[in-house]
Amino acid sequence: MENTSQPSSEAEWTLADFLSTYRYWALFLASLLVAVGGQGLTTVFPLIARETGSDYQTVAIFYLGSNAGWITGAFLASSLPAATVGRR
Repeated sequence: MENTSQPSSEAEWTLADFLSTYRYWALFLASLLVAVGGQGLTTVFPLIARETGSDYQTVAIFYLGSNAGWITGAFLASSLPAATVGRR
């Protein structure tokens, strides 16, 4: 029986390694900017649509598209293979 308590010869990623990469921080900042911009748009768009004389259907289609985008993005993010996470 082999001793399995020996560390592996391959270098493995730790959480600290991942959090110190520029890709993580770039993704974090990009997500933050998209969230803030999207929130601003969802706040202002109904007011703009009402001022231009658009009906409620236009606002409903906007919210439907916004939610569909978040759902699609979450689905795509969850379907990424685990091998791509933490790759340099």
